[in-house]
Amino acid sequence: MKALVKKFFEPQSVAVIGASATPGKGGNDIIRNIQSNDYRGNLYLVNPKGGEILGVKVFKSISDLPEGIDLAVLVLPASASIPALKECAKRGM
Repeated sequence: MKALVKKFFEPQSVAVIGASATPGKGGNDIIRNIQSNDYRGNLYLVNPKGGEILGVKVFKSISDLPEGIDLAVLVLPASASIPALKECAKRGM
């Protein structure tokens, strides 16, 4: 249990599922907050468009992410949240 709590409060890697390049959207605000607070771990972004957001590579799907991500932050419409959550759980996030 301690390891799970540590991964939540001190993650070595974070995935933002629903990352956005649009300022003011939740998926963009979260990235900016992580970056502005000197997070030193690995940051992974997921958006079906791919590309790059705020200097970070964007993966097109959760399945494209590397293994071993500690924490996933979902910023998705309600209809997409449960399937994404299930996929994250399968991968141990």
